[in-house]
Amino acid sequence: MNLKSFNWQSSCSESRLRNRPMAAWSTGFSLPEVTMAVGIAAMAIVLLLGLVPAGVSAIRDASVTLSESRIIQQIAGEIQGADWGDGAGAPSTFSLLSQYNGTKRYYDDQGTPLENGGENSIRLGYVARIRLDAQGANNAVPGGVPSNNMAAVTVDVAAVPNANFNFDGDAPFKSRTLLIARQF
Repeated sequence: MNLKSFNWQSSCSESRLRNRPMAAWSTGFSLPEVTMAVGIAAMAIVLLLGLVPAGVSAIRDASVTLSESRIIQQIAGEIQGADWGDGAGAPSTFSLLSQYNGTKRYYDDQGTPLENGGENSIRLGYVARIRLDAQGANNAVPGGVPSNNMAAVTVDVAAVPNANFNFDGDAPFKSRTLLIARQF
């Protein structure tokens, strides 16, 4: 045997391969294993992507509810802190309280009041209407005892960017009736 012509590299690698057990040869995953893993991962991604629209819808509904609550709270606070004027008996006799009846307020998408009325603002997101119920305060008090220092106020809030929204139509809007006590 001629040592110069002997291929040491191929001879060594062949002998190493022949002496190794079969388990040492497999260093990766087989095609069926990879196919199953990709299929499971694809199903998980599709299921997660299916939850996105429901999550977005829930976030949108929560945002609308939060803005409507903020609007109602602002209006109730304003009416409660306002000067109702002189009067005794039902809230309709308070001279200054009647200025709120039937008025509309305009708010942006966060429930923040718009300056200058907001009727022509591109930021308009909500329209609110205030209604006073002359008899509501007397009926809402526990025991039916009339109260001279309470007013039943209904606040209608529509999540529409339309300053001319018709609350008497069929369009959906939220309506909350509050019993507001007069502050002295």
